Amino acid sequence: MKIFHHREVGPLACNCYIVGDPSTKQAIVIDPGGDPDDLMALISADGLKVVAIIATHAHFDHVVAAEAMRARTGVPFYLHALDKPLLAWMQESARMFLGLELPPPPEVDVEAAEGNVLKVGEFGLQVVHTPGHSPGSISLIADDAIFSGDTLFAGSVGRTDLPGGDQRALVASVREKLFVLGEQLPVYPGHGPATSLVEEKEFNPFVGAAARGPWKKLGSSSRRRSRPRPRRCLRWCRSTLRSYPLSRRLLRRRQRSRRSSALGGCCNGIRRCPPRSGR
Repeated sequence: MKIFHHREVGPLACNCYIVGDPSTKQAIVIDPGGDPDDLMALISADGLKVVAIIATHAHFDHVVAAEAMRARTGVPFYLHALDKPLLAWMQESARMFLGLELPPPPEVDVEAAEGNVLKVGEFGLQVVHTPGHSPGSISLIADDAIFSGDTLFAGSVGRTDLPGGDQRALVASVREKLFVLGEQLPVYPGHGPATSLVEEKEFNPFVGAAARGPWKKLGSSSRRRSRPRPRRCLRWCRSTLRSYPLSRRLLRRRQRSRRSSALGGCCNGIRRCPPRSGR
């Protein structure tokens, strides 16, 4: 599969990719986050035939130009079903974060579900559901590339503090769905420079071997070990039929005190505890 064009578009410099089959000139537009006129000019200049438009998630910076390009090309727009509520929030979120007035959100023609394959000439893009940055975030997997959207970046991962974000789900998505693919595959993210799986598996400070702090434990399938309990001395109190766990230090302190010796230790004078058996 060939990347015909890569452009940073829109107010937040989203990476838009136009990819496809060089022999048939069929193409798919990934994340049309703005500048529809410029994108259509590139498509026309190369004589490309767009067969689909797809967004890796529904944040406004990835779908601003989707409706304009959908109207001009007449091709379907793909989005995961779980991100439809975010798509409806597109105009309000743009006002809230950037003070921008955007056109209405695009209409979703086809829901991009896990395992779907978008055919483009002799090639295909497989949809992999990678939630975390948003509930319906997806990555697109080709034979020789990964388009990760805002799930995985060069040296970072997508933010999870927006509505629908889930830090644990994002880490699990990267480690369990992307890192299991071929290490040499290049990764083309939704923002910033390209990277590779081998680079991120080794050096990414959030999901790679270099992860530190709480990020290192997130997404792990193994159970966390409980902290070992401190050793305790148990003295059996006949008066209350309960065992009182006392630390050795506290027990020695009580034994040294006059009150403890006078009243009989941990029973508070109700009845004297019998001596401990064994250790």
